[in-house]
Amino acid sequence: MNTLNIFKAFLEILFPRYCINCKDALYHKEIHFCTLCRIQLPKTKLWEMKYNPLKKLLKGRCELNDAYSLLVFQQTGITQKLMHEIKYNRNKKLAQYLGMILAKHIEFKKENFDYLIPVPLHKKKLKQRGYNQAEEIAKGFNQLWGTEILKNHLVKIKNNVSQTTQSRIHKFKNVEDVYAWNGNSIQKNKSLLLIDDVCTTGATLESCILTLNKAGYTNISIATAAMVFML
Repeated sequence: MNTLNIFKAFLEILFPRYCINCKDALYHKEIHFCTLCRIQLPKTKLWEMKYNPLKKLLKGRCELNDAYSLLVFQQTGITQKLMHEIKYNRNKKLAQYLGMILAKHIEFKKENFDYLIPVPLHKKKLKQRGYNQAEEIAKGFNQLWGTEILKNHLVKIKNNVSQTTQSRIHKFKNVEDVYAWNGNSIQKNKSLLLIDDVCTTGATLESCILTLNKAGYTNISIATAAMVFML
């Protein structure tokens, strides 16, 4: 064992790390999850499907090229734990890690995207939370692909109420006309990958895409860390 590995092993003793899901101690090569929990992550595998339920969810509602999501979201499941960790426990590194995993799965598409656009938070919510989880997920893509993140081009101009407890109909009404585009310097033919944490009804993503469509951008795809799987 070389000096570096000895030092890492020593740090693991002093500052043990634990699996986010099962809470077992992590070995020095494991990141966020133990090997077993990582294998058991409920991946959507949309990148392998001819039938894409996420793309179908938004079909006819806005102009969209492709749609990708990493994990299936279920109440009380591991994905819910991860999203809570990212959204409320400020685990930026986990958000970036999930973004990187999804980017690896769809790396064959990376040349199709000129820019990454995280779904924005209103400035008041951003100040309250301290960071935008969608932007951290986008950083995972950026770390792997090097694709530029447009942080201040799509903005949220209305501080609407949280979507968490809203009914399906109210979710759509809740996000009407709440976004604006400040990126007219970006050429209209550029391809954009819109990134968010979780897709449930698709209302938030639809509102963002329609804002981009109205500004003249039609070459748009979406990627989320998780989605409610709709067949």
